[in-house]
Amino acid sequence: MPGRGPRSPGPVERSATPECSGNAPRDTLHPIQRERSNSRRSLTPTPPEPSTAQVEKATKKLRRQVSNLEDEISRFRKQERVNSKMKKQLDELEARERGWNETTLALSQARDDNDLLRVQVSEMQETIDRQMQELSEYKRQLAKSEDKRLSAEHANARLQRALKDKGCVLRREHQHLNSRISHTELNLQRVLGAVSRNSELSDRLLETEREVASLQRQLAEARSENARLVCLSARRQESLPPPPYESTVGLRS
Repeated sequence: MPGRGPRSPGPVERSATPECSGNAPRDTLHPIQRERSNSRRSLTPTPPEPSTAQVEKATKKLRRQVSNLEDEISRFRKQERVNSKMKKQLDELEARERGWNETTLALSQARDDNDLLRVQVSEMQETIDRQMQELSEYKRQLAKSEDKRLSAEHANARLQRALKDKGCVLRREHQHLNSRISHTELNLQRVLGAVSRNSELSDRLLETEREVASLQRQLAEARSENARLVCLSARRQESLPPPPYESTVGLRS
């Protein structure tokens, strides 16, 4: 890595070359290099022991490779952190996008609800206006009813006064009628008394008339008898001497 000091050659000298190394850590080798090493190991025979110059050259090469690997690892970690940060930002952006979509959907729903509310408010306003008109009409009718009620109360008061006055007049007339009835009853009693007396007189008159009729019949009978006797007497007088004066007078009476 840049900025680093020279490494100690101790551990590297104990390791073998990449082609024949079996003790070096496998995680520090590049995968391609390991594949190449394995390919060489399988295709070529085991080389002879390297010299010190070759070892140093291989060590330097290995150090460069390790340094490059460390640089790649560092870059990979940085890229991983950047990727993680970008993923986090992407998640945040996706969350924001979801929130924005939800907000947009909610806003659209709110607009629809607002339109619906406007329609409902308009309908409610129309209903309120209609009810206000009905209320105004009801108030007018109530005012008319109140005027009629007041007129009826005034008329009732006038009627009560008229009835009261009429009651006074009727009471006076009733008193007058009672007085007249009393006088009439007295006159009726007098008339009844007179009628009773007249009835008695009528009975007496009828009795007298019956007596007179009886006397008239008796008189008629007496007169016919007297006439018959006169005729007989006349015939007898023609053949007999005239009767004494007293007997003739008695017969006539």
